[in-house]
Amino acid sequence: MHYRFIRGGFIEHSTTLKTNKQIKNGVAKVMKGHKVVATGMYENNNRVGRWNFYRSKDSLDQIYNYTTKKVEYNAPDSLIFFEIDSLKAGDKVVPPMKIGGNYYGLFFLIQNFKIPKESNAYPGIHKVYLIFHLDVNGKLVKYDTEILLPVLKTTTTMDLSKLKEEDFDFSPAYLNGKSVASRYVYESTLTVN
Repeated sequence: MHYRFIRGGFIEHSTTLKTNKQIKNGVAKVMKGHKVVATGMYENNNRVGRWNFYRSKDSLDQIYNYTTKKVEYNAPDSLIFFEIDSLKAGDKVVPPMKIGGNYYGLFFLIQNFKIPKESNAYPGIHKVYLIFHLDVNGKLVKYDTEILLPVLKTTTTMDLSKLKEEDFDFSPAYLNGKSVASRYVYESTLTVN
């Protein structure tokens, strides 16, 4: 077994080749403290087959198949919604999804959010939207944050150069069987006191 710190307190435990300890090959799990957040398999340093991502103990968040490149299960989340331009009533839609689920997959993207200083002047609870702009292949191309203050709406575009390669990976939205560009939106609140 090989242990490596990923970032943000996550540790990956993975099987490696006897002949080369740098090549992950076999069973793997990702943990945060004593909590398992992901399990799956590696083959020659690449994730293969089904990976299970967990929100909490015994709470499956997502199953993603790295071999077929498809989300097989994604738990509903009332804080996540999506937007597709040109969407009409009656269209058949498959929403975009963050690979890794809404807990582990979004964790590192959410960590990049910084509270703007001007919000300190407005005590209260304010809506915050993290908006991930995705291309037709499900790659993150722009990351905006919006905070709705009483007399002000602040919008900030995040610097994508600070992200890691896996942060860019989403499953694309499909509109009537064709992949399309979309926006994946995480809604939250900001409390200023």
